[in-house]
Amino acid sequence: MTEKPRKTQLEEAMGSLTKNLGRAAKVAGIAGRAIGREVKKSAVGKTIEDGGREVLRAGTNVATRFGAGLQSLGTRLDDAVTGSSSSASASGKKEYPKSREEFEERYGEVDGDWPRTPQDFEKRFGFPPGDKPVGPTKKDPGFRIAKD
Repeated sequence: MTEKPRKTQLEEAMGSLTKNLGRAAKVAGIAGRAIGREVKKSAVGKTIEDGGREVLRAGTNVATRFGAGLQSLGTRLDDAVTGSSSSASASGKKEYPKSREEFEERYGEVDGDWPRTPQDFEKRFGFPPGDKPVGPTKKDPGFRIAKD
């Protein structure tokens, strides 16, 4: 009768480790699927999703405003270096747009008819063109991460 060669302690340990790691992975997979089902059933998943969406929206708003500020700073620095004012008239104020395209380029898209005069602009938005108020307004309350 032939005897099987005895495994070394290292080989036995590696075999045991491999076998037990496989079992641990299987248990972790089962637990992960069970937790996933529970999260889908509860409102926690929706709350996390909503929170992520709000954080993304706030980050986009911050990046947009930061980019607009950098663009404005670049224009002012360029004007200071060259000694000219490419974006402003001699009086220091921008001329009011003469077409809808110019208006939307400067102030963004607008629903319906666009305000054709500075007076119409002030009636519609509550402040004169070029002088956007600082801080919260009725139309722009500021950033809000989550609703209470």
